Amino acid sequence: MHLPRNPYRPSCVATRALSSVAVVCALTACTSPDGYLALGRGSTVVVATAGESGLLPTYTSLEYIPFSPLVLWGDGANREPGLARAWRSSHDGRRRTYHLRSDVRWHDGQPLTAHDVRFTVDLLNHPDVLGLKGTGIDSVWVVDDSTVTISANRAAYFDDQPIYPRHLLEHLPPEDIWSWEFWMRPVGAGPFRFVRRIPQTLMEFEANPDYFLGEPRIQRLILKFVDEGKIPELLSGNADIVDQADPEDWTQIAGDERFVAVYSIYMSGGGLGLYLNHRHALFADARVRRAVTLAVNRREILGALALPADVSLYDVPLTGRLARRGRFPEPLPYDPARALEILEEAGWRDSDADGVLDKQGSPARFTLISRSPPRAVLVQEHLRRVGIDAEILDVESGVVWERVLLGEFDAAIHVVQDNTAWYESHFGHESPTGYDNPHVADLLARTATTTNPDSVDALYEALGEIFRREHPMIFLQPWIGTQIAHRRIRGKEMPLRGNLIRQLDELWVEEP
Repeated sequence: MHLPRNPYRPSCVATRALSSVAVVCALTACTSPDGYLALGRGSTVVVATAGESGLLPTYTSLEYIPFSPLVLWGDGANREPGLARAWRSSHDGRRRTYHLRSDVRWHDGQPLTAHDVRFTVDLLNHPDVLGLKGTGIDSVWVVDDSTVTISANRAAYFDDQPIYPRHLLEHLPPEDIWSWEFWMRPVGAGPFRFVRRIPQTLMEFEANPDYFLGEPRIQRLILKFVDEGKIPELLSGNADIVDQADPEDWTQIAGDERFVAVYSIYMSGGGLGLYLNHRHALFADARVRRAVTLAVNRREILGALALPADVSLYDVPLTGRLARRGRFPEPLPYDPARALEILEEAGWRDSDADGVLDKQGSPARFTLISRSPPRAVLVQEHLRRVGIDAEILDVESGVVWERVLLGEFDAAIHVVQDNTAWYESHFGHESPTGYDNPHVADLLARTATTTNPDSVDALYEALGEIFRREHPMIFLQPWIGTQIAHRRIRGKEMPLRGNLIRQLDELWVEEP
């Protein structure tokens, strides 16, 4: 959608004069008559976020404030023109040609061309950067200033990647990319232009009057860097939006009518899962793994964490296409009674009446490692109801990654990535989870070298049939991002939904 220019935008001189007032009000005590800080800021919006690193090329939403990608997500799973006005793909999905808009300029006035797209691909594929390692992009060439073609060794696209300005970055050493000053003073072609930065405190942006989709109605945007205490910032009126909120954050203020929780549900095939080590006596039997799936109340977990309890769940690996189209079988329900029956059929009984099942002298007991204590506690309680005892070990995220990849765990709540390489590394040949199914390993190997997206979907559906029988892991939930916003933040669709940072150019402020 092309948004109209804002006819009520003040002149540049007036806007810059107002900027100082807005920033001062945002950081000090400008208030409305009722004393609430946020209501004295007008069209300035303050976002409380974790830190400055979000503007680095790390695929966070903050990148889309100064930068723009070739293609934008529209409603649902639809794609809409971004920097590219149109695109076409080859039949096998390996090659995509983008036709760029001819009127886009960088914030410094230089024109954006296909050479900037090629530079971005080459930069992120540089051996000292490897930002695209695993995507399969192997070549890019410029057809003319407004046309670029990207090729991959499998179905892969460059749609969501923000494009960077070649004329400002081509002489900088790629090996120093993470320390470039450019990220602290970014020049993009996105909806907001950099104004100033106070290190470790804030970064200020203004609406880009030349944004190709129309000037944003939010005139000033301030990123306020808050490692801890984002909710107090919101409650005091020092912030309008909390980015990357924890589910527990919303439970603290759910009764406050000034605020609303906004969810982004990423039906991409990725999410969170309960990984089981098949070398453990309890999890070696597929029947037990099925019983565990039936015993864990996934919807109760979502509800307890203030997440949407009606989100689609699944028990199988999914491509992004299958996930967004809802093409997956109905997941197993929560059924602890049936779980108990299956466990008894598998030989697990409470022979000594201590509340924990056992088999041949071995108790149904294991250690669950997690960086998500609330989820782990709920899983622990659900399994206790069917006689399985889980001892929780709360560790850092990096420790979970390391121990799962080394196979040094009983069970773990861990991320599920939406790509074949991830599944190969966890359930392929020499799986660290102890899962051993040559047919699955073969299907994954074939998927990794298949280029036609329909064929990839078919291979994933074949994988799904096996996963539904053998339950190598339990899929707990898809990715769900949580943001919290003051009700003064408005959008073309109400109630607000989706990723607010990605749609700041379409939002505006209305005072209650």
